[in-house]
Amino acid sequence: MIVGSDGCSKLLIQCLIKTGSPDLIRKKIEAVRIEITDDEYLRSIPSVKKSTIAFHAKDDCPEVREKVFKAIKQMDFKAEFVVARKRLHQKTYEKSKRLL
Repeated sequence: MIVGSDGCSKLLIQCLIKTGSPDLIRKKIEAVRIEITDDEYLRSIPSVKKSTIAFHAKDDCPEVREKVFKAIKQMDFKAEFVVARKRLHQKTYEKSKRLL
């Protein structure tokens, strides 16, 4: 168990995206990725290489975040989030350990 260990986050966040047009969303995200890759200024930013593989608000530079957020604003989807605290419950841990 790593819960409670240094470096382990105290929260678990899961998200579900619902849409009737997943192909349109994929195409829009790919268009943003191509726009970023083709932009001479953005290509010169070291972190952008990672952004051309996968977007992550924590890692992307502000210019990339702006492009992605503007694209997301135009997409048709609903999102549901679950946020839970990770807690080490000794009895649950011991029970699950016995089942293994």
